[in-house]
Amino acid sequence: MSARRPTLCIFEDDLHPNFEPLVYSRPVFDLRCGIRTLREKILSHFPATPYSLWCRPNLKGLVEERNPEIPVNVVEAGVTLYVNGRVLMDDSLARTLTLDGPDCVFLNGDTLIAARMQDSRWPILLSGSEAASVVRETMEQIEVPATLIEYSWDLIRLNGDELDRDFQAMNPTPAVPAQMAGSHLINEQQISVAHDAEILPGSVMDASNGPVFVGSAVRILPHCYIQGPASIGAGSTIQAGTSLYGGTSIGAVCKVGGEVVSSIVQGYSNKQHHGFLGHSYVGEWVNIGAGTTNSNLKNTYGSVSIKLGGEMIDTGMTFLGILMGDYAKTAIDTTFSTGSTVGFSSNVVSGGSPVRNVPSFCWYGPEGMTDYQLTKALEVAQRMMTRRDLIMGPIEASRFVSVFGETARDRAHEFDLAK
Repeated sequence: MSARRPTLCIFEDDLHPNFEPLVYSRPVFDLRCGIRTLREKILSHFPATPYSLWCRPNLKGLVEERNPEIPVNVVEAGVTLYVNGRVLMDDSLARTLTLDGPDCVFLNGDTLIAARMQDSRWPILLSGSEAASVVRETMEQIEVPATLIEYSWDLIRLNGDELDRDFQAMNPTPAVPAQMAGSHLINEQQISVAHDAEILPGSVMDASNGPVFVGSAVRILPHCYIQGPASIGAGSTIQAGTSLYGGTSIGAVCKVGGEVVSSIVQGYSNKQHHGFLGHSYVGEWVNIGAGTTNSNLKNTYGSVSIKLGGEMIDTGMTFLGILMGDYAKTAIDTTFSTGSTVGFSSNVVSGGSPVRNVPSFCWYGPEGMTDYQLTKALEVAQRMMTRRDLIMGPIEASRFVSVFGETARDRAHEFDLAK
């Protein structure tokens, strides 16, 4: 009997809190940067290799529900190459992380980039415990250069470069001008439009500073300006008169209007109306009301700080807008300061004063913050999904409820500060 073929496992390490509020309902490796997610980038370098996933225990059921054919948190028999899901995979690193060879760990300083193993000690190695150090010492250690995503705002900062890199790696078919009659293409060789996309007359696609990628079944209404590097995911609609500027990634099944620059929308979210979204990351099932606008630059032109885990962190970025968790919503004319956060399933009505930090499951209005009732929040989330002909599965619903409990301390802390 022949030996089992080596497999790949993409794992989530213990820095996932750095990516809140975007990762309450997904592993870090399913966040988007460029055209593709971090997971999709890694897999593209290991074509036809069987793979599994490793995530936080409290996400295991949800990841299994969304990936029914893929093993989750299972140690496979035989050789497995475990790859850190925070890695921005490139050709050079992929050539180093070979599937065949003796047991070893690939390190970048103290950070575990990958491990090639053929026994059951993987959970120990990942644990970061004293026992993990013992396991590491028994294996060959190889130092490798690697680009790692440390915080969610790194995804925003690197998005423009990753859009270009993904486009070149995917080598999509250039747009055919005939399918875009009445629109104007600049540097058309760097513009790719799916054959079933509908581009109505009067739009400009400008790839002079980077590529433009338009996915399957996208609909772009008249008089839009789309500047590369940019991507629009399958099934999304770009409303008439929209301006999408360089460094913008729109995921699948979104509706986008107004002005957007250097921002990422994970998918299944709406920003249909006028208003500005800049240097921001928006999760799934978000609805942004008409006129909602965020600041992405301080009046002092200084570095933007953002609140994470109860502490203010200097991001080192001059331009940074807002991080919005899944199921968040804003009312008409809501405004946000630079470096703002809105948690999972929160509703924001700013009442004229710019918002900065809203914890998960909060209702924020002119009179302050209150808890968003869990049963009502879940009902609204389920109703929103049915509008896209999707049904929230029982495990996803259970996870939704769990997030309410996990974020209770954040709400209590913010309420105390507001008194």
